[in-house]
Amino acid sequence: MIDEILVPTDGSENAQRALDHATLLARAFDATVHGLYVINFTYAADFEGGIDSESVHGALEREGRNALDDVETGCEDAGVDWTTEILEGRTSVRISNYAMTNDIDLIVMGTHGRSGISRLLLGSVTEAVIRQCELPVLTVPTDAPPLETAYEDVLVATDGSDDAAFAIETAIDLASAVEATIHGISVVDTGLTRNQMIDLLLEEEAERAIESLEGAVTEAGLEVTTEILEGEPHEAIRDYATQHGVDLVVVGSHGKGAIERTFLGSVSERTIRTADRPILVTRHPSGEKS
Repeated sequence: MIDEILVPTDGSENAQRALDHATLLARAFDATVHGLYVINFTYAADFEGGIDSESVHGALEREGRNALDDVETGCEDAGVDWTTEILEGRTSVRISNYAMTNDIDLIVMGTHGRSGISRLLLGSVTEAVIRQCELPVLTVPTDAPPLETAYEDVLVATDGSDDAAFAIETAIDLASAVEATIHGISVVDTGLTRNQMIDLLLEEEAERAIESLEGAVTEAGLEVTTEILEGEPHEAIRDYATQHGVDLVVVGSHGKGAIERTFLGSVSERTIRTADRPILVTRHPSGEKS
């Protein structure tokens, strides 16, 4: 269940794209959107007068207020509740701390923001938040197709791990809320080894992972289509999503270890960097939210 959605913003066009996804989900789950702007003086260090320059501080505050005004307008237009705040400090840390102290269920961020003094949080900061925070993070790339209606097709990638199982649960919750079809794939990375026996074991593991996914989605009463693919996992995920017009991709942040690891973990980061679709990265919770 999603009750509180955090949208860090720097006022960029891609931050607005992220807000569109956040308000869509807020409508589906009757959730509140939290707009957050972080003033990071690191980006002002090269300006005359230094990072404590009153004029620089004022400019950043004004930019933050303008960015949050856009969040408020977007939420009002979408008919969802909102709250906004400006903080100072290291951007990824502030985002993660805000999320944990405000009972946030989902963080929605763009993957690239502005350049220079305006680039306060998007891009590499998104990856830092994913690593630091145990909450699901939905990333929206600059070249993602415009969001015109609700999600219709949701892709979830699985390798049979606990994180993949939690990603499936999340995909089911989302698809149920917006009445979407779930696409399930498991990728056999035959490039991991040159051993035919191990390749066979990986294929069998993929079959079990897909069988488990199909059972969970069918039990939830949703439509599902599945496929086992071969190749570089992040490329297979990216290409499938593009070819099938997928609106959202859901992956776990960590997969299986050693030779058993099919694709989750570092592959989720590669997928974020290369895919032209929104990617929701989930992590199996270490404890239940109070």
